[in-house]
Amino acid sequence: AGRLGAFPQPSLRGSCSAADVEAGGGGGASTRTAVRGGETPRKRSRTHEAQLEERVVTARSVTDADIDRRSKAIMQPVFDEWMNGNLSEAELPRRKEAARAQALAEHGPRSKLDAAFAKYTAAAKARAEAEEQEAAAEAALYEALAPLERSGSSSGGAASSSGVIRR
Repeated sequence: AGRLGAFPQPSLRGSCSAADVEAGGGGGASTRTAVRGGETPRKRSRTHEAQLEERVVTARSVTDADIDRRSKAIMQPVFDEWMNGNLSEAELPRRKEAARAQALAEHGPRSKLDAAFAKYTAAAKARAEAEEQEAAAEAALYEALAPLERSGSSSGGAASSSGVIRR
């Protein structure tokens, strides 16, 4: 029993570690698949996405107190206006929402974070949809190949590795 990755056996392909792949072993696996902890890119992507979302939640919580303070400052004249009878009670929730939006817009780092996260989530959604389309296309390809591979060539010849039919 030799060291895995040194001279991978055909039956062991794909069972070597990411370190073996990075070191040049791995039976033909590309370094593109050699990622942290031996995870596949898809698994790493989901973990990475979850970690980013957690970081965004944490960063937002850090800025919430500043945004709340600014919202209250924006609302103070509105509240005074309501107390003096110059504003309807129905208008307060709309003004409160507008004050929060203004406070968010005025907070540069938070605005930048929210815009970047929106762009990231849109890209992640597009990637997931593309992966689903790729999986569906691959399934259709296998379905189209199956009857042709089972029956062999209808012309009676055998296909060579280059795809050329020899008679």
